[in-house]
This record gives sequence, C-alpha cells and structure tokens, in this order.
Amino acid sequence: MKPAVAVAGVLSIMIVAAIGGFVVHQSLKPDLGSGTVRSNPDPGEVLGKRRPDFSLPDLEGEMRSLNEWDGKLIVINFWATWCPPCREEIPVFMELQEEFADRGLQFLGIALQEAEEVRDYVNETGMNYPVLTGYREVIKIAAALGNYMGALPYTVVINREGVIEFVKAGPLDLETARSTLLQYL
Repeated sequence: MKPAVAVAGVLSIMIVAAIGGFVVHQSLKPDLGSGTVRSNPDPGEVLGKRRPDFSLPDLEGEMRSLNEWDGKLIVINFWATWCPPCREEIPVFMELQEEFADRGLQFLGIALQEAEEVRDYVNETGMNYPVLTGYREVIKIAAALGNYMGALPYTVVINREGVIEFVKAGPLDLETARSTLLQYL
C-alpha cells in the first residue's frame, strides 16, 4: 500500500470516529444465537438478554471482571478522550453516579484506548467511577452489547439480575439518563 493511501485511510477512520462511530470488522460481530450475522443488526436485539461476562484492565493494569458489580444496576459507557460527545456526557454520568450510588448504581467507563492515553483525562475530570481500557477486546465487548457499528459514545444499562435493559448509541443528556435509570433503581 502506498504511504499516501495508508495515511488517507487512517485519517478517514479518525474522522469517522470523531463524529461518533468506527466500523467494527465483520469478523468481530458476535453471533447472538441465530447462526448468522447480519450486516446491519438492530442493537435492540440484545435487550432482554443476559449480559456477557468479560474482564478488562483498569488504569493500574489490574484485570477487572464485570461480575464484580453483580447485584447493582450497571451502566456501561464506551468512550474515548478524542470523542467530543463522550467528553460532554462524562460529567452527567459523574453526577448520576454520586446521586444514585447509595441506591446501588454503578457506572463503568470503558475507554477505547490504553490506560496511559486516558489516565490524565480521568484524573483531571475526577471521574468517580471505574474506568477499564483496551482496543480489540473493547470492540468485541461493545459488539456483544449491541454496538455492532462501533458508535461512540455507547451506553448500556444492565439490571441487577444481569439483563440488558437499555442501549443508546450517541450521547445521553442528564434528564434522559436520570429518567432511564429511575426505571430500574
């Protein structure tokens, strides 16, 4: 491949990612039991299904398993520091984490970046919920949670029994996020 073509390809991916989505390679899309993978599956297909089990490293490199938060209302948010809508909704999630922590709410940020790429941002913002990191594995987990097109931000609400109740590609505002969470708290 010519260098100019490679640079143009990388820039195209970065532009698409910056405006809200990166394309997940067809081989990374999960089979949800149908035996086939459609090119444009409905993210809502995961609603009512049991959440997948997974582990990812936190900012200190320690492997963390999703089952650590079993029994809580879990909000998983896929994000990146280079994603402006992601950065806009993080303060909303921090506010809701503080407001509802005593009622069993647990936000979990999953960055599509390595720890060293997000650590300063997390510290500067004072994020008050755990952040896990990675690349290829994060893409697979996001797809398993209905994010087949790799949109960022992408948010999933999992009830206390481990069932996926809500998925949203794109940012959530405070009122929508709060009213959604109150349905399950």
